[in-house]
Amino acid sequence: MRFILKACAHGLLNKRPLALIRDEARVELYKYYHSAQQYLLDLVSNHAALAVEIAAGIRDGLLDVSSPEAFSRFERIGQRAKEWERKADELVITARELAKQSEQADAIRQLLEAADDIADELEEAAFHLTLLKADALAEEIRLPLATLARLLVEGTREYLKSIENARGIQRSGSPDDMHDFLKSIHRIVAIEQESDMVQREVRKALVNAARDYRQAFVIAECAKKLESAADALMHTGMILRDQILAKIMGPV
Repeated sequence: MRFILKACAHGLLNKRPLALIRDEARVELYKYYHSAQQYLLDLVSNHAALAVEIAAGIRDGLLDVSSPEAFSRFERIGQRAKEWERKADELVITARELAKQSEQADAIRQLLEAADDIADELEEAAFHLTLLKADALAEEIRLPLATLARLLVEGTREYLKSIENARGIQRSGSPDDMHDFLKSIHRIVAIEQESDMVQREVRKALVNAARDYRQAFVIAECAKKLESAADALMHTGMILRDQILAKIMGPV
């Protein structure tokens, strides 16, 4: 506002055309608006990237448990997941503060609060891995659990991709960005359905191969948290979809 008042005052004192002063003011205001809009999208993108990191850590830990240090690696994965989940919480807090200032920021707050369930559930899954013992993960159990983790990596990456496509849609309205955006959202929905089936495979494997009921409980809880993360991912993706379509086509 200081810039606008200064520019208008100088323009009038120098007898510049009113239309020129008005256009320059509009350009400056747009620059501020565009920067604020991009900052809000950066919050969402950074939050999604943290979810990708947590999911990837879980997947990588489950890829190979044959080496002696594999289970000590789960402890490091759990610690990193806890730190990333804390950073995700900080982004939500920032969005809540910004939501007090604008309607657009409030929409971002709603999206991030839903997305925070993804990070929370993934962090819980990572924590349960830290409770495993070396003889708990027979191949019959590990393989479907690793498949479930792989689905979450793919799903969080699709969510991050959809955010970047949404950025392009808001910037230029590109049909290609819209096509890719909707493709990512529908893939997220499909991943949620696949995760339901894979979680059942984990349960079957536990019945057939688990030797220790306490370790079976830990593995079942890990699988449950991964599947819950897929549910939260789908819910968040649909919120993002509705927000983008509402801006382009009106409420859906």
